[in-house]
Amino acid sequence: MRNSIKLKIRNELALDQRDMTIYHQATKITSIISSGRFVSVTLGPEEDGDYLHISIPGGPGELKHLCRVSLPTGIDYDLSDTPGFAASSSNDRILLTIPPGTPQWQLKLTYAGQKRGKPKKEEIIILSDELQES
Repeated sequence: MRNSIKLKIRNELALDQRDMTIYHQATKITSIISSGRFVSVTLGPEEDGDYLHISIPGGPGELKHLCRVSLPTGIDYDLSDTPGFAASSSNDRILLTIPPGTPQWQLKLTYAGQKRGKPKKEEIIILSDELQES
């Protein structure tokens, strides 16, 4: 794919031990990633119709901890059905914080396809807030 970006998507929901579902439009493949696992995908530009959907299945029960999503800059996101979420950014990362509760949200990721020098393997990390409890 021209102007694509390689992503490693890691499920680090260590406290809640929840699976994560990823749908990749270009390949039409849905993957279920268990806690502590990852999947690598190549995301093509949005103008070619490519995107990723990431969600956490609704059962069993609610998430008890904050869920954090760390995205590389250059990735656009749309987070649906999520009252109380917060977003912040630094030089090279975007951090989404999703409050505990029933995981009804869906995260859609797209890539504008800009060239940004030599491509590196970038990753999206989703995790509980283990680090905040210290």
